[in-house]
Amino acid sequence: GKALLPCEVAPVMEALVGELARREGLAGRPLRLFLGCNPIGPHGVKALCEAAPRLPPLRYLDLTVCGLGAGGALELAELLATPSRGGATVGAHLEELYLHVNGLGEAGGRAV
Repeated sequence: GKALLPCEVAPVMEALVGELARREGLAGRPLRLFLGCNPIGPHGVKALCEAAPRLPPLRYLDLTVCGLGAGGALELAELLATPSRGGATVGAHLEELYLHVNGLGEAGGRAV
């Protein structure tokens, strides 16, 4: 499918993050986030990066077939280095990451 435009991704990601941040029961529990087969593209990963400080620790992230490309891989590298709620980086908590069928390319793969 066609990637969403930046103006389309931001409100969707903001709503998702807002809902996750409001859930009291999630505060100390690791988060499993499946976004696979959603055309969020690099802008969606950037929105996740901006939201990371408000999210519980991210243990599982599936971005399979999300149209990331090399640009999304660079945004993902930034996301993994971003502090999440509690101070540790997103990458420090992450145990499973799925990026199949995203056309990351060699440079994108190295960045992640």
